[in-house]
Amino acid sequence: MLAYWTVTRNSVLNRLRGATWATVMTLGFVVIISIQAGAYWLGLVAGGLI
Repeated sequence: MLAYWTVTRNSVLNRLRGATWATVMTLGFVVIISIQAGAYWLGLVAGGLI
């Protein structure tokens, strides 16, 4: 997912202006980090149940 975002972000973000670009970039990073943190937490919970 992180590799996909890194490759595709330039084609999307190059069309946006400064403030919008920063907002989309920040939101993208927050979403990726949230998904990874959720997966880690879910792994810890599942590990305790198995």
